[in-house]
Amino acid sequence: MGKIFSKGGSSRKRKKTTLPSSQSLRLVGFACCCLFSLLAAYFVFVVMAPASPLTSPKKSSTGTAATAEKSPRAASVGGGGGMDEDKDGRYTTNARDREEAEKLRERIRRDNEKAARRRRKEKEARHGGHVSGGSSFRRVPSVQLASGKWKYVQISAREPKGGREQLFVTSRRGARYHRNAAEPVVDQLRDAGYEDVYVKGGGRIDLNEAARTMKIYGFSYTFGRVDHAKSRDVVLRDPRYAGYDVTISNEGY
Repeated sequence: MGKIFSKGGSSRKRKKTTLPSSQSLRLVGFACCCLFSLLAAYFVFVVMAPASPLTSPKKSSTGTAATAEKSPRAASVGGGGGMDEDKDGRYTTNARDREEAEKLRERIRRDNEKAARRRRKEKEARHGGHVSGGSSFRRVPSVQLASGKWKYVQISAREPKGGREQLFVTSRRGARYHRNAAEPVVDQLRDAGYEDVYVKGGGRIDLNEAARTMKIYGFSYTFGRVDHAKSRDVVLRDPRYAGYDVTISNEGY
């Protein structure tokens, strides 16, 4: 028997509920825009964001990370007058040290100007026929080193009355800063009659007298890097260190 369908009967055809094509395209486009915006925000704020200053490694002021080995605490020495140490407990520099080092430079400058005026007066006296006894002069040892690993400086000075320039290499036991190694020798040279005194730079000297070895290396935050090869030449000319194995390096601090 054939099935009879009446108006309003229980058997009805199901209607398809598909969206119009234009509305579908608009929804797809909106979803793509949202996804693109999220990806762009992630790229800008996560991938391209600069590293945090607390976690990013600091570059050395001298241009080489391995050579300068600048300590994290030394990077913030602009404030305060207390001492700063690097990660191994070695003193570096701070605001007070830089202030005192600047005072030392100014004192050296005044002493050199005073010596220059004295030379001019002596020259004028000679030209005027006056006899001048001149100032007393005594020689200062070129090498003054402390056994162990200590900060050192290289200093240049000239013998009076236009004499030759001489280099001095000195390390000092317990010197927290390079100026602590420099200042006693600067005073020695001034009192001995030397002229044109300059602190040329510094580093560290590791002197092992038992093994007859010496390592000259590093740099000085306050006075800068120096030619360690010249320091080695000065040291090897001293009879006390003849035959020592002296090595030099710009690495480390």
